Amino acid sequence: MPSLFLTDEQMNEPMKFLHYHPILTFEPLEAAIAQLSNEAIRNVGSIFLDNMKGLEQSVSIIPRIGLSLIQYISALEFMRLNFPEANDPEADQGDVEKILAEVDLKPLTPAQSVPIMVEAMEGAYKNEPGIRQGYQSMFRASTVLAWANFEGMAVDLWAAAITETPDTYGKKTLAFLRSKDAGGKKEQVDGEILKLFRDHGFQLDLRSNLGEFLAKFIDFSGATEIKKSFEKVFGQIKLANENLTDNKTLTTLQSIRNLVAHKAGRVDDQFLQATGFDLTTGEHIILNGVEVSKYANEAMKVGGWLLQTVDGLVTQGQ
Repeated sequence: MPSLFLTDEQMNEPMKFLHYHPILTFEPLEAAIAQLSNEAIRNVGSIFLDNMKGLEQSVSIIPRIGLSLIQYISALEFMRLNFPEANDPEADQGDVEKILAEVDLKPLTPAQSVPIMVEAMEGAYKNEPGIRQGYQSMFRASTVLAWANFEGMAVDLWAAAITETPDTYGKKTLAFLRSKDAGGKKEQVDGEILKLFRDHGFQLDLRSNLGEFLAKFIDFSGATEIKKSFEKVFGQIKLANENLTDNKTLTTLQSIRNLVAHKAGRVDDQFLQATGFDLTTGEHIILNGVEVSKYANEAMKVGGWLLQTVDGLVTQGQ
């Protein structure tokens, strides 16, 4: 559960707390990781979890600082009103320290601070273009990071799975890459293997990092490519009754990432066709913490499912 609990009344304010402070739900991913059997795959999951926690920490730094300042100021105000002698510049320092040691400063609780913070941030967001643009840049960057975390996890998971099963999925992958179906990668793969053996005096065992080596020849640059990379080796990969590429929230995250990375967040026809958003070509996409939470949580949901699915296949293939 989030550490900052809000009442329904607080959540119904003009600008909800979540608009400024994305709250990610880590428990499902943590539970999925705890159930993994393979240590290498569990390590991939733990790194993914840490990266997603880092995303939330970075994108919520401003409201967290705001809440801390509000609580600190409220404590100082409580002391000023109730213990004016502590504010006397001519007071004996020892007496002041004694007062402060005995006083139970009562800053506002998080639930009390949130409405004040929301009101202050709403005013700043609406009236200060620099703050508004800064927040949008931060939220857009967070979608890029969310997709990068998911894509990086998929690459590392694929590589770990191959390395853990060299005699089954490892051989199958190598055979695929050397076949006509791989689009002429045979010469490239064979050349790289020969180069490695030459560089190591023909005393080399690829088994210890086979997945990492073969991953260099696989395209993971998008949901479609990730899906193909796993299905070429492990067979059809499904999430419930949906293919990986039919997950609209995940593919929208990818589209937003591409728009931000390549168009600075400025909407084009390709983005509108891919997402179905009701926006005008040329305008910047506007995000808030609610949407960042939705996309990041979906990436963790799909990531947790993919980790568990591949973990089961690896266990069977060892």
